[in-house]
Amino acid sequence: DPVAQTFRVDENGGVFLKKVTLYFEDKPDTANNDKSTPVRIRIVDTDNGYPSSKIVPFSEISKDPDQVNISSDSSVGTTFEFEDPVFLEEGEEYALVVLSNSTEYRMWTSVRGEQDIQTNELIARQPHMGSFFKSQNNSTWSADQNRDMKFQFENCDFVDSTGEFYL
Repeated sequence: DPVAQTFRVDENGGVFLKKVTLYFEDKPDTANNDKSTPVRIRIVDTDNGYPSSKIVPFSEISKDPDQVNISSDSSVGTTFEFEDPVFLEEGEEYALVVLSNSTEYRMWTSVRGEQDIQTNELIARQPHMGSFFKSQNNSTWSADQNRDMKFQFENCDFVDSTGEFYL
């Protein structure tokens, strides 16, 4: 079943998203029958705070199980790098959607009121202002206000410079 995490872009002028790192606890056993079922991610717009079906251009990536890293303590991530930078507008809310036809993928999430698996500290607040969603069909979403997906974004950092080209 797909899951999603909403987030808001607060950076002045928007951002060009370069890559997303996700943290998996389990994946299909590549030695058995489920070795070819990929996990996919996409960035979608939101509609009244819920993930929509409108996919942000260039934001879909797929990885086979042998490309997915897993860890028992959420310390190892799997990086999904976009072929082209994905532009996200300032002041807009988006959702990172993770989906697969396999039920073997399990992602690391944090739950407010429980202990952090790495630090054993109590999770007293949400790390950002987004919401976590679950779905059975990728169109009807149920919010879980106390849970958040473990993820990391890396934005492009453009440098002002001059150059020449000839026509």
